[in-house]
Amino acid sequence: MNVGDDLLLGYEGGHASVTIEQNATVAVTSRTVVGGRNGGVSTLNISSGNILTSETFAIANENTKGHVDLTGAGTQLNIGRTSGVGDLVVGSSGLATLSVSDGANVDGANVDVADAVKVGVYDGCNGAVTIDGGTVSANSAIVGDAYGATGAVTVTGAGSRFDVAGSADVGHRGNGTLNIASSGQVDVGGLRLGANSPGSGQLDISSGQLDISASSCKSAPQAPASLINRTVQSTSAVECSSETCSAHPKEPSPKRVELLPPAQTQTPAILIWRSGSSGPV
Repeated sequence: MNVGDDLLLGYEGGHASVTIEQNATVAVTSRTVVGGRNGGVSTLNISSGNILTSETFAIANENTKGHVDLTGAGTQLNIGRTSGVGDLVVGSSGLATLSVSDGANVDGANVDVADAVKVGVYDGCNGAVTIDGGTVSANSAIVGDAYGATGAVTVTGAGSRFDVAGSADVGHRGNGTLNIASSGQVDVGGLRLGANSPGSGQLDISSGQLDISASSCKSAPQAPASLINRTVQSTSAVECSSETCSAHPKEPSPKRVELLPPAQTQTPAILIWRSGSSGPV
């Protein structure tokens, strides 16, 4: 099915629930909005190998609630693949959730974003993404964008992946959290926690893996990070100071690293590393 312009669910205070199933492929020429504005509540379910493509995709705009659930092997949400600049926005100025799951199946549901994943964008909004057995891929990511916004990404379960080719910014000026658990994996080109005041970024890894390909793991001076003192087993080690972290090839033996805040701190970013974790920070 081809949608010539916009696909709008729950616009102008309306309520909508849509399920895409039975070998369906839906192509949206322009934008998809789940939860448009003025208090609407909307859900979109995509399952069993069905596919939705859209140039941009937003969940919960302008004081609305929106939920999108993708599940099942082969299920896909492809954003901006025609123009190469499409964003996925989870929680623009409402309450939004995105769930990408398929149990422990490595070939789970897939979300492919040409440009940025933005979770929790404007003041007062709350966005949450859960990846459990699926994959979300993007060029960049912002979790907790503006002041007063809250965003969280949780990657949990074997086969679960969050792949960001460029930088992942957790707590840009808002509150951001990245949780990695139960063998979930996150690959990013660079990582910043609490990049701009008064942003607050938290990274919590328990029995998962974080790989940073570029030497751009950073905690801004306005929000210095603290790393609980743990032994890190990974393909890369990390050197940290009060303001920056940079990845280096792993030494023959595991490296113990500790990142301590300076004497005066504002809105500290927090990194939590639990036993059984692996991957550079």
